[in-house]
Amino acid sequence: MPRRFSTILCASLFVLTAFAYNVEAQNTLPAVEINCETSTINIRVHPGSNAVGFTTCTVSNPTLYQEDVEITVLSDGLPNTGSGKVSIGPGGEVEIQLSFKAEIGMLMGARSWSAEAVVVSANGVPPPNDASSKVQGLVQIMQYSGLSIISTESAIDVNAGSSFEVEVLVENLGNQMDFFGIGLICNRDCDLEDEGFVGIDSGFNIQIDPISNGAQAESIVFEITAPDKVGKVDSFYFEFYATSEFSCRIEGMCNTEYTSVIVSLSEDDSATFSDYLSGNTVMIIGAIIGTMIVAAVVVVLVRRKTSNEIFEMSEEDDVEDLDDEIEGDDFEDDLDDDFFDDL
Repeated sequence: MPRRFSTILCASLFVLTAFAYNVEAQNTLPAVEINCETSTINIRVHPGSNAVGFTTCTVSNPTLYQEDVEITVLSDGLPNTGSGKVSIGPGGEVEIQLSFKAEIGMLMGARSWSAEAVVVSANGVPPPNDASSKVQGLVQIMQYSGLSIISTESAIDVNAGSSFEVEVLVENLGNQMDFFGIGLICNRDCDLEDEGFVGIDSGFNIQIDPISNGAQAESIVFEITAPDKVGKVDSFYFEFYATSEFSCRIEGMCNTEYTSVIVSLSEDDSATFSDYLSGNTVMIIGAIIGTMIVAAVVVVLVRRKTSNEIFEMSEEDDVEDLDDEIEGDDFEDDLDDDFFDDL
């Protein structure tokens, strides 16, 4: 008898448990869940990229209802895909892909995004409750490097020993502030300092904002002094460079641009004569004084000689006049003699 009672009791408990489970299942309210693989979506926007980011989400139905679920995706102004309606059977799930579109070259930054799943019908009728689920995340617009460097002159003629300036313009073509290493080298396997140039900077860093954010090109002026003398080589190829610090540190390859300027040397004749004068002042003054003395002596001698010549010419003229007078008297005497002879 006790064993029979125990058997009946166990059977009754089993029936009651199954009935209670069935009633609970029938009374479960509509519900939905949404989960995504990642909440942070990175988008590269450098020139040549597609500027699109993706994530995959799973929408599941934990109830015994046939549910229609509305998906709404928001992304802080960025175009996106993934919104729409899906139908999910009891205990089922579906995968959807969300995509977010950025613009090429847009500034580095973060945009928020969200995806919400809402049950709009359960077994064909609107649900009696607010059955929804939501996920949120960030769209990261990734930084990239870009730059340009140009010189304002392609060729410069300078005199040996003189100072000159070279101006270069550097632009940040990336999408975020960056530091740039600026420097100067000789691109013909030469060392400018060994060649005698002074003021060759080994390199320095400068911070430049991107032009996409309204910044202007940065002007950098190199002040250089040429060698004192022109050697065997009189033309040098100055190569100015700019390197993105971000590219070396993050992108795995240094992004470097170059611009060249041909510097031609020549001797400065005026400067050479001036240097000669400044180094031989005493000798030059002595030479000038000596020249003046010699000139004065020559002038005196010339004047004295000229006076003598004039005096001698005057005496000769007097003698000639006297001879003429004598010759005139003889003529008159001859004339008188002839006249008396005729008589």
